Amino acid sequence: MVPPENNFVEIKVADSRWGILREDISRIFDSYFTRRENGAGLGLASVHRIIEEHIGYIDVESELKEGTSLKMRLPAPHKK
Repeated sequence: MVPPENNFVEIKVADSRWGILREDISRIFDSYFTRRENGAGLGLASVHRIIEEHIGYIDVESELKEGTSLKMRLPAPHKK
């Protein structure tokens, strides 16, 4: 079940560097997928798993040579 739009906490992380190849966007959350020579391919896979375990989701926007932004949404805590 996804909470209504206004019951989320949103975190946005962005850079203005290389961007991600369009064909790679569907794979960036796969374990061990990386294009970096020294990368392990576990960072975004771990983030994705944690966000999903908390019933949240991640949106990715990227343009080559422009940068990438990740918008993560997590359910807001209930008021007591």
